Amino acid sequence: MNPVAWFVPGVRANGATYFFGLLVFLAAHAALTAVQLYTDIALPDGAGLIFLIVLLVLLVFVHINRLNDAGRSWTWIFLPIPLALLAFFIVVMIFGTMFFFQQLGVYAEANSLDAQTVMQDPALMQEFQTWIENSEADLGGLQLVAAWGSTGAFWAVILLFGLWFRGMPSREG
Repeated sequence: MNPVAWFVPGVRANGATYFFGLLVFLAAHAALTAVQLYTDIALPDGAGLIFLIVLLVLLVFVHINRLNDAGRSWTWIFLPIPLALLAFFIVVMIFGTMFFFQQLGVYAEANSLDAQTVMQDPALMQEFQTWIENSEADLGGLQLVAAWGSTGAFWAVILLFGLWFRGMPSREG
């Protein structure tokens, strides 16, 4: 096992090194997500975005190194990483939409209206927007579910491709 292959491009990564690297990155991503959601540790603004960019760069490196060891073109990284990001954002959008309509129903019921009436009236929509921004506890619940759901979707795609790439035979035999 050569952990240098996780961080440096151009170092060949056999299947075990590659897959273990993916699991290390998964653990680091889960740890950062947990710190952001469950602790009061004040991380700098943009820490999550910076971590995501670094994570994507490291994923590119480890994928390139595995594909190089398997004698495949590095362009295969255009399969797992973009698809994982797509899964991440689709899950965020699904949870966001579900949360919006659930909260719209709560707001409409609290004001003895139906959701369709609220959606058709711009003044009521503005009032709903103000109401939803002021309900911090509900937004925390959305953030919790969306963060873990989208992280899970991202890593499910990466690990499925990881199983495939891990099984590719090395050039050396």
